[in-house]
Amino acid sequence: MARTLYRIYLYTVWMILLLFATGATAAFLAVVLRTSGLDSNPQSLSQSEIVQPAAFAVSAWLIAATLGGFHYWLIRRDIAQDSAAGQGPVRALYLNLIAAIAALVAVISTGVAIASLGTRYSFASTPIAFGLSAAGLFALLEVERRRTQAAPGGALTLQRLHFYGVQAIILLFVLPPFWLNALGGTVEAILSAAGALPAGCTPDSLRSEGCYGDGYSFGPIPNLASQWTAVAWVTFALLAYGLLSARDTRSIVRQGLHFFGFAYGLVYVLVGLNRALELSLRAIFGLSPQPVDVAGRYDFIAPAVFGLVVVMIYAFWLARDAHGGLMGAHALGLTVQAVTSIVLAVPFWVGVGLVLDILVEGLAQPNQGSHPEAWASALALALTGVAYIPFSLRLRQRTRTTHSTITTPRKGLVLALLALGTLTIAAGLVTALFAIATNAFGAPISNWDQVARTGLVSLVVGATVAGIYLFLARNENWIAVPSAPLAPATPATPATPVSAEAVPQAAVAPAAPPAPTAAPGSIEAVLDALLAGSLTRDQAAAAIRSLSTPLA
Repeated sequence: MARTLYRIYLYTVWMILLLFATGATAAFLAVVLRTSGLDSNPQSLSQSEIVQPAAFAVSAWLIAATLGGFHYWLIRRDIAQDSAAGQGPVRALYLNLIAAIAALVAVISTGVAIASLGTRYSFASTPIAFGLSAAGLFALLEVERRRTQAAPGGALTLQRLHFYGVQAIILLFVLPPFWLNALGGTVEAILSAAGALPAGCTPDSLRSEGCYGDGYSFGPIPNLASQWTAVAWVTFALLAYGLLSARDTRSIVRQGLHFFGFAYGLVYVLVGLNRALELSLRAIFGLSPQPVDVAGRYDFIAPAVFGLVVVMIYAFWLARDAHGGLMGAHALGLTVQAVTSIVLAVPFWVGVGLVLDILVEGLAQPNQGSHPEAWASALALALTGVAYIPFSLRLRQRTRTTHSTITTPRKGLVLALLALGTLTIAAGLVTALFAIATNAFGAPISNWDQVARTGLVSLVVGATVAGIYLFLARNENWIAVPSAPLAPATPATPATPVSAEAVPQAAVAPAAPPAPTAAPGSIEAVLDALLAGSLTRDQAAAAIRSLSTPLA
């Protein structure tokens, strides 16, 4: 314990000094870069405005080099004395935590700086200064991490959390805005060049002054070259982090992240497909969509393209993991099909519920007329996920083939949709009961009857989904149904061999059964009584021995 506290002290001091030197360097670089023309309004700085941050940065590095260098020497001496110190969780915690923070700061700050270059309101100097400083800190820590190998257990778990946690954060929060902004700006520029936007909208005024068409407002137009350069940077960061853990093919966390990334990209593809279908259905229902809709609410190109890129990245990594990973190629293919079916099932059943809700409302309020907007939205959602039906049927067929013994993906699909149906039942029942109860007690919510009907529709849809997959789970013996308990069998009393001479005839006679009516006193009568259950095994044996004992 004392040695662990000593190592915590060493790494805490060393890391704080490194962070202090990194922050001082970033502040100095930000001042220098303000005069480089990266910002839209470059500044001319006085001598004091340059000398002061420079002196602060030099002082920080002198302190970090001396005091921090001494503590680093103590760290290396501790590792030389005890090899477990270089593989333990304390070192893994500090190196991976600070490296993860530095990597995220470098990726986000540099991406923001690149995206703002060449625009009317460029502010690249400060973020690029922090990005470069953080990148330098990450490189230093990565070199240090590679000097020793993390031991299995806590240290290796912390390292995996670093690798896959950073990838997940980049995937969820960093990639989408960069990709969607660049794709959206490209679509708007193409529509503007084709003259498909409202009158008065030009590439310069499309986003700066605001062009209003069909209720949509646009901001300042970006520099597409810088936007796509930023997209390339953040995508490279994601791929580079994947290469850092390329050999960790036996990790459950890695495989889980790859399946999650595949599903996440598929969701964006379905969002784009849903918008395209709704736009088409609005045209069929006579709602007259405009070309500007493609750049606004129904922009289907940006999410679809982004989703396809993410799907291809993680499909490639999943295919790579099939060779030497936790799953074989066949099991991995079944799991991908199950994940795809689950993702598709959500919009399909939600769309079915919305269609049913429109029908119920039409029967309850026939004077309201048709609602083409609602019909377009509901049908588009159901059509978005309609491929779930052939996907799930194909998965069932592949699982039930005689040569396939892998049932976990199919079981996961069945249980996931059973859970979805059960939760939908609960939500619909609560909603309906709440609306009805408030009205019954004289405090109704607004449109309580409509809310109650919506809850009942959700209840019906949830019951349908749960019923289908409960039947499949029971039919395929994936849910254990307890049977009636069996009464424990009474063990038979082992027979003790007793000689005929040792059992007197008088002692045996009282235990003998009453003489049977048919052939009394015969061995056959004793056997009949034994089969009828009126004699025990020991009594029958004693009776037979008494019959066979010769008289004195």
